[in-house]
Amino acid sequence: MTVSTLDIDVSSWLARYESGDLEYDQTIVLFQHLINKGMYHHMADHYRKTARLMIDSGQCKTDTPSGSTVSEVQYGLQAEVDRLGTSRIDTYVKDELQSVVNILSEIPGLVKGDK
Repeated sequence: MTVSTLDIDVSSWLARYESGDLEYDQTIVLFQHLINKGMYHHMADHYRKTARLMIDSGQCKTDTPSGSTVSEVQYGLQAEVDRLGTSRIDTYVKDELQSVVNILSEIPGLVKGDK
């Protein structure tokens, strides 16, 4: 089964993962998506540990896939900024992420790995 990480509904796939209803390859796709979007950093300990194990074992690639453009990274960060609430810590994180988004917007076309 070939599924793109772009084709998944994260919330339903997480529910299926939690209930044990994902196949092995679907679990890899789910965690690769969580890694690509940086979401696993903000999730429960189990997800962070599982993602790290999958990266370390070579089942998943690290954070931002090689060749990701700044706009793709910027989009992911902006989505995270938009998701955050209004608590003091969320406001702090939102401000920090927004600063990164603003910096990235000043260097369009840069590809991760460029010198």
